[in-house]
Amino acid sequence: MTKAVATLLFLAVAFGVAAEQPRAVNRYGQFIRERDGKWEPDEYQRDIAPFNSRPDTIPGFLEPYKNSFKLLTSADRVAPKTTEFVYKTYPNGREVRLAVDRAEHQTGPLPFILWVHGGGWKIGSYNENRHISNFLASRGYVVVRANYTLSEQGTVEDAIQDLRDAAAFVKARADEFEVDTSRFGVMGASAGGHLSSLVAMTTPGVKTLVSFCGPHDLLPYFRFSGERAMEIRGWFHYFGIEEFGDMSGAERYSPINNIPSGDRIPAVMLIHGTYDVSVPYEQSVRFAERLQERGAHNVELISLEYTPHFCVSPNIAAHEDYMLRIAAFLEQHLVR
Repeated sequence: MTKAVATLLFLAVAFGVAAEQPRAVNRYGQFIRERDGKWEPDEYQRDIAPFNSRPDTIPGFLEPYKNSFKLLTSADRVAPKTTEFVYKTYPNGREVRLAVDRAEHQTGPLPFILWVHGGGWKIGSYNENRHISNFLASRGYVVVRANYTLSEQGTVEDAIQDLRDAAAFVKARADEFEVDTSRFGVMGASAGGHLSSLVAMTTPGVKTLVSFCGPHDLLPYFRFSGERAMEIRGWFHYFGIEEFGDMSGAERYSPINNIPSGDRIPAVMLIHGTYDVSVPYEQSVRFAERLQERGAHNVELISLEYTPHFCVSPNIAAHEDYMLRIAAFLEQHLVR
């Protein structure tokens, strides 16, 4: 045995990387690990125990799963023509970019959708979740994937203005991009679900909102103490919070507190996993209820049973169903 191989084996043992314990994903997107010939939850205490559930009673939970598309055709997954732009430059020279996706066989003017990536307001880019833009472009939408100001670059006010500026950039070039500026929707996941919801609630002209597992009420995130409180300190400047206990920024930038009334509310679809420990499912339940209290005419909540935070993944069994439901939702509320 060579010294290099011996070293690798030592590191594998030392850090618990064992070949006899392969990792897989079940039909709900939860990680499972094989041990002694049986599959078990990879992160039981964190991902399952909070829900007082027994994994062995959940159908398919302890079985590896690989999604094989049955409802979506190959045409739904064709990569569109993509053009990238710098749509904004800050005084310090920082550039903010976007990408415009459009299926080459589609003729305009077409409705357009602004896609907002996630990443805890700290990381991420417009190149994530391309399967979403591929699907939407194939269905006749121009998809605008926009970067925005992250927490180490500026404030949430900057981020919101970035996204509005991205939409304005596209609208100003409506002829070039062949978009119908009167048919404009926003969509995002996780932190992108928060920002897209905030933009949808506060920007006139937005017709539809689709939010995946978004935090719509920020107050719970600023009520932590101890070690967790120190973790969120990085969000303080971003949300205009000066010290622990200051809830003003959390209240101000919560979509649930910015809902307009009646006909000014866009059509809303919320998609959320019931086993989400990062952004609890109740976030979308409460947002849907508040929307209806404010007079929303069209609110749909898609509950993904036993599914964790990464519900936007194409590798879960519910993916095809909710993608087709998104298509029907957009056809009804954005195209018509």
